[in-house]
Amino acid sequence: MIPFVSIRKGACEYLVILLAAIPYGIVVNYIMLPHAVVGGGLTGLCEILYFATDTVVPIWLSQLVINALFLIVACFTIGWRVCVRTVYCVLCLTLWLKFLPPVDCSPVADPLLALILGGVLNGVGMAAIFLCHGSTGGTDILALIINKYRSWALGRILLTFDFVIMSSAWFLPQVHSVENICYALVYTFVATNTIDGVMYFWNHRLV
Repeated sequence: MIPFVSIRKGACEYLVILLAAIPYGIVVNYIMLPHAVVGGGLTGLCEILYFATDTVVPIWLSQLVINALFLIVACFTIGWRVCVRTVYCVLCLTLWLKFLPPVDCSPVADPLLALILGGVLNGVGMAAIFLCHGSTGGTDILALIINKYRSWALGRILLTFDFVIMSSAWFLPQVHSVENICYALVYTFVATNTIDGVMYFWNHRLV
C-alpha cells in the first residue's frame, strides 16, 4: 500500500508542474513570437515551423505532435517509465501554449529587456519542473535516445541541436537579422543560468 504522504507529495509535484508551465506559455507567446526570436530545442523548431508557414501551424500543435512521435520512439528505446511524467509535462506545456494565445505586440517593447525577463521567468519555471522530477520532452528525449546508442555527452548533443535550430532561423524572413540571433543567445544564456541558480539554491537551502 502506498503511504498517504507519498501520494500527497506526488500530487503536489504534479500541481507544481502544471503551474510552473505557465511562464513557458507566457514567454513563448508574449515575448519570443512578437519579437521574432527563435530559441533552441523543440520550441525553437516549432517556432521555425510557425514562421515558415506564416503562422498557419500553431506552436502548441506542432510541439504536441513532434513530442508524441519522440515519446513513442522513446518508449521502445529508453523505457516507458521515463516517459510517464514527461507526457504529463508536455500536456501542461501544450495547455498553456494553447490557452494563452499569441499576440502581435509584446507587452515589453524593448527586445533585450523582454528576452532577459523571459529568460528569468522561463528559467524559474523550468527549474521548478526539474525539481519535481519532470521533463519537458523535445530534444531532451532525442538526446537520451542518441546517448543510449552512442557514447556522446548529453550536453554536447543538446548544444548541437540548439546551434542547428537557432542557426536555421537565419533563413526566415521574420528572423533574418544578427540582432535577433543575438537576442536568442542572450535568452538562452539567461534561462540556463537561472535554471542552474534556482536548482543550486534549492538543493543547498538552509533547513
